Amino acid sequence: EMKRKEPSEPIIRKEEYWTYVEPSTDYELPDEWDEHGGKLMVFGSEHQIVPLAERLSRYVSQGEIRSLKYAPPLPPTFKSWALMVYCLDSESNQVWKILQREGVKRRIWKYDKQTEMDWSPGGRLHKKVYGEYDPEELEDWCRKSGIPIELARDMISLPIKKRK
Repeated sequence: EMKRKEPSEPIIRKEEYWTYVEPSTDYELPDEWDEHGGKLMVFGSEHQIVPLAERLSRYVSQGEIRSLKYAPPLPPTFKSWALMVYCLDSESNQVWKILQREGVKRRIWKYDKQTEMDWSPGGRLHKKVYGEYDPEELEDWCRKSGIPIELARDMISLPIKKRK
């Protein structure tokens, strides 16, 4: 459960692609993150996403949102700006209410474990960006990340569940 805390300026960290907004206090992911952690994803134009991320930073500083990140499109595959708002599945309704208050009309929920699979060699998004994969590349990736090859093959074909 997220706890409200005394507001403190969040840390805004710009990397090559993503801009991260994180709490300024020491922060550890809860034990249940691997199983229940994910994000509400919001897509839009730069004029929608950047001001939204700036408005949401105060919720990060108050502890109502764990963290978020946003990035510009990655043409030709992705045409919209992306905002990822991180939470446990049990917190997603609470975080969705915050997003709605800030004018968001649509979002998609996605578990982090699904994201990991989608970006693994042969995963849905990996294929979209990099094309087909070499099965040996997938086996190598599974070995390095500790994910059983059978699970990887199963998850690669899973669809994303959209939420209205």
